Amino acid sequence: MHRRTLIAGAAATIGPTLWLPKALAKGALEKPKLKVGFIALIDCAPLVIARERGFFERHGLDVELSKEESWASVREGLITGRLDASHALAGTPLAVQLGAEGKAPAPLITAMSLDLNGNAITFSKRLWQAGVRSGADLKKIIATGKVGRTLTGAMVSASSMYNYNLCYWLAHHDIHPYRDVRLITLTPAQLIANLEAGNIDFFCVTEPWNTRAHAEGAGFTVIADRDVWGGHPEKVLAVMEPWARTHPNTHLALVKALLEACRYCDEPAHRQEVLRTLSLRTYLAAQPFLLEPALSGRLDFGGFDGEGKATASLKDVPDFVVFFKRDADYLVGNDQATFPWKSHGLWILTQMARWGQIPAIPAGVDKLLDRVYRVDIYRQAAAELGIKAPAQDYKSENTFIDRRRFDPSNPVAYLDSFEIAARA
Repeated sequence: MHRRTLIAGAAATIGPTLWLPKALAKGALEKPKLKVGFIALIDCAPLVIARERGFFERHGLDVELSKEESWASVREGLITGRLDASHALAGTPLAVQLGAEGKAPAPLITAMSLDLNGNAITFSKRLWQAGVRSGADLKKIIATGKVGRTLTGAMVSASSMYNYNLCYWLAHHDIHPYRDVRLITLTPAQLIANLEAGNIDFFCVTEPWNTRAHAEGAGFTVIADRDVWGGHPEKVLAVMEPWARTHPNTHLALVKALLEACRYCDEPAHRQEVLRTLSLRTYLAAQPFLLEPALSGRLDFGGFDGEGKATASLKDVPDFVVFFKRDADYLVGNDQATFPWKSHGLWILTQMARWGQIPAIPAGVDKLLDRVYRVDIYRQAAAELGIKAPAQDYKSENTFIDRRRFDPSNPVAYLDSFEIAARA
């Protein structure tokens, strides 16, 4: 009996270690308790809803959501392992892989998009009072030198769609973003104060900051960036590749939970619930009326009256932010907003090269995109949920403001077609 007791005691001590690989082979989660980062913007909604509606729990996950102060802290948290996963800018995985922002390269990857569109460009009240209403007006005021100084624009990260769409829009209006104006980076929370103070004249950011700028009398929305590139990727779920390799079941469960949450967020009947949940102090800490325009798809493009008071001009933009599926010409067939198109990454690389963040589109770009965009994980998660995914990894795009077509089979020709670029 004594010998059997010793054996039983030893088995109790070492048993979990001995049996763990066999359990994991059956799909057990390697790490059920996770810390996932987010920035307080409208497109953190899938993460918030996954937690509040129990989608994480349904897939065996106990997730702590960590409100991060900046995209730099998101990047740091992922690289150091402080965060298991995070809401991240669409360009961040590629930028981190390539060391495009002056940082050491690191193997960051994504297996899904969290949303499409969702941003807008806002001008200052001073520009309104100077008669500026559009990109064409901005070009005129720069050309005439009426302001008497170089205008300054802001976005929150160089590797963001804020930057790429803002630069694309400026160049479309024959404004060189690095010669005719000055561009700086600020956190979302710094934008309105700097707009009011005159330190910046315009910015591009995710809601609710554009709506808030108008509500506070600091600025007005000029254009939703879905009208710069309709259907562009905006935020992604990012994890480190070594983490994904050692936690495959956990990663798959995380993607599945967020796919369900994205689908839930895009149901019209759920939008008011999403709005109320996001407005909580734990998440965006914003008054519901500031979130309503983005989630209802009815934006205010109003300006100011003669006394400087904000005036309303509501317009329908039903696909202002898309979490899963909407009636749009850029989402056809089995394409969902959540699919991590490698061609989206390739387009981002053309803009990195266009604006001098990288010297050229990297050699062996297909292998880079295979490594960063884990369509295999997405397809497995989608299949297990009964969601049909696109059969291809690349697609052409033609929903740009200049009607230029992006052909992923010839990215160099596409890059060379732009007259305005950092090198020109």
